[in-house]
Amino acid sequence: MALMTNAKPKKFQFKKRYIAFAIISAEMLALPFAIPAAAQIIDRVSFSIPQQVASVNIDAEPGKTQLVITSNAGFTVATEGAIGDFDVRVQPSGSINGTRYGDNAQAPGPLQGCGVATTTTPQIIYNATQKTALRKGEILSQSVIVEINYDPALKPKFVVKTLDNSKGLAQAGACTVIDS
Repeated sequence: MALMTNAKPKKFQFKKRYIAFAIISAEMLALPFAIPAAAQIIDRVSFSIPQQVASVNIDAEPGKTQLVITSNAGFTVATEGAIGDFDVRVQPSGSINGTRYGDNAQAPGPLQGCGVATTTTPQIIYNATQKTALRKGEILSQSVIVEINYDPALKPKFVVKTLDNSKGLAQAGACTVIDS
């Protein structure tokens, strides 16, 4: 009497192994050719993140505006609707009502500056050449405060734009910065 089993013949099992080995071998042989091709693609394709800037206006008192700014690129602060002197100071870190800001930030440009707007059309009073973030972290920890002092009789509007979006804006004239 012959025993019936469900075992597969050994020939078939060996064929599966040979096929798997052949596929893996072919992939390994193709890999040295694929790496240079991938490097050429990466070299030719420009991966870039769009420039972004976000700002929140904190009206402290007449003649003084504070802007909380975070950006992934350089930016400008422009004034419009007022003629006069604008004293600009950057505070890379500190606290707002007990909440810390700027712990992962850097000064994106000069810490102080001054601009004279000679027309009511938009004029740049501050140029930041780099992003505000120095390290990864929450948005407020990557933010700086740009404080702008001006004649309390003026009612200026401040516009914050990325460097790419600031092309075509006029630069305000320079004035003397007075340390206080």
